[in-house]
Amino acid sequence: MAKGILKFIEQLNAGSLKRIVLTHGHPDHVGAIKRILKVKTVPVFAHRIEIPYMEGDYPYPGRKKPQHLLKKD
Repeated sequence: MAKGILKFIEQLNAGSLKRIVLTHGHPDHVGAIKRILKVKTVPVFAHRIEIPYMEGDYPYPGRKKPQHLLKKD
């Protein structure tokens, strides 16, 4: 998905990517972040409640295992 997302951003002609705001950390929302950050150096923002789930400290409610989706900074 990262390639398609980056292509779409270019097609928007809205300027360069300045930041990424995540609504929540489910894998289908953050799965392309690591690849995008290899190409674009931008800050990633998320609500503080979501961060421990995204970093793999806790499993999301209803899930059995935590998922390490983003690295800790």
